Amino acid sequence: MGLAGPKYRYELTRPREHLSHLLRAQGYQTVLFGHQHEAMDNATLGFDKTIREKQAGAVGIAAEVAAYLTQRRHDDPQPFFLQVAFLETHTPYLQYGGTPDSSRGVWMPPYMGGGHDEAALREHLAAFQGSIRQVDLAVAAILEALRVGGLEENTLVLFTVDHGPVLPRAKWTGFDAGAQVAGILRWPGGGLTGGRTCDLLLNNTDLFPTLLDLAGLSTPPDSDGFSFADTLRHPDKVPPEVRDEVFFSFFYSQTYAVRTRRHKFIRYFIQGCFNRPGFRQYGPAPAYEFFDLQSDPDELCDVAQDPAYAAIREEMNGRLWRHLERVNAPVLQGPVAYRPYELAMEAYRRRRGRWASDLSGVREKVYDGATATLSTNRHRIRREFNSIFAVTSALRLFDLAADPEGKTNRADDPAYAGVLAEMDAKLWTWLEQEQAPILAGLPAMPAIDEALQDYRRWREAIDRPPF
Repeated sequence: MGLAGPKYRYELTRPREHLSHLLRAQGYQTVLFGHQHEAMDNATLGFDKTIREKQAGAVGIAAEVAAYLTQRRHDDPQPFFLQVAFLETHTPYLQYGGTPDSSRGVWMPPYMGGGHDEAALREHLAAFQGSIRQVDLAVAAILEALRVGGLEENTLVLFTVDHGPVLPRAKWTGFDAGAQVAGILRWPGGGLTGGRTCDLLLNNTDLFPTLLDLAGLSTPPDSDGFSFADTLRHPDKVPPEVRDEVFFSFFYSQTYAVRTRRHKFIRYFIQGCFNRPGFRQYGPAPAYEFFDLQSDPDELCDVAQDPAYAAIREEMNGRLWRHLERVNAPVLQGPVAYRPYELAMEAYRRRRGRWASDLSGVREKVYDGATATLSTNRHRIRREFNSIFAVTSALRLFDLAADPEGKTNRADDPAYAGVLAEMDAKLWTWLEQEQAPILAGLPAMPAIDEALQDYRRWREAIDRPPF
């Protein structure tokens, strides 16, 4: 539901079902190159070795992969699984090398809509294209190493990413531009070559069983995905539909969507939508949106309130509710507790009723439901109990003497550890004295309440016996 790592604190529930564990059990050597977003500790994932744990550019990581492939003999009987991660094309672009690339112009995707600073977008896209070129160079180096080492024929290569680009109406949204990702496979010895396309509706959960299927291995019985290996193996046949619907979720903003070939339904539980600062924000969002992808492939015309679409919109709404029930989405129970809230409450419960800090020097106290701020003449502490992204940014400490405008967060600075503990004690003391509602649970959110009223209406309707 969220990123793994020390700052985010999400984890795989069953890490031993990671592809590396399953392939290693079948005799594969498994190696991780670069970073990963599946676990807080690389060791959890079961790789035989990890190379370059720290962040590095795509070209540098590719050189490590090429070195590994070069030292292998082409007749080595042990199969291998390499998971290779590049930080390109993540922002900030070009942080590990390369230059902006507008040598052939820049492509302005039509799905972005209008009203943006075109000059800023072109500059952004040129840097994005320069970042893509770095990935091209890296992939080329790996493919060349496979060729030179005699491994090309019998190596399955998959190239994919985790979300759409950082552009208006793309990443962080439920639109196709944010949910669709690259999916390129090549395996000459297995017949996956020649520039064919696979025209199926697929979720990224389908990659896991497909890779196992292509490797001749069985998939765990409760896998969320479906293998589309048969379609890849038999390109001369009309591919059967693996799915008639696919789903999208962005947990941080509680945005969920269902898509068929013809239609898209997006529901915004907190009626907010993220986008890159500096671009026009897409939000606040309505309760839901509905698009006819046949006539409006760029999803620019919301027809949710058009009576002509009422029946199919309600059908798509039901598809989404069924999916959220099936995956036991936390939002069906009300406001969602993100990791900063859970960690804050764990810390609070350990000392409940034992906070007794002196508040005589406090000159400012502000509490607005899920955020509390307390200031003395020298310091200010701010705790965002349900911050969506990072644990560290949810707790902020400012030295007002050295930084009157409060621009530098000192919460992670070891030199301020004692001050942080003192200010945090004052904050909890004040919240206990005021019996702040946050101590008893998350505040209600009207948008979620409204959405859940619709959910209950739908649930009652389908449970009602037909006339």
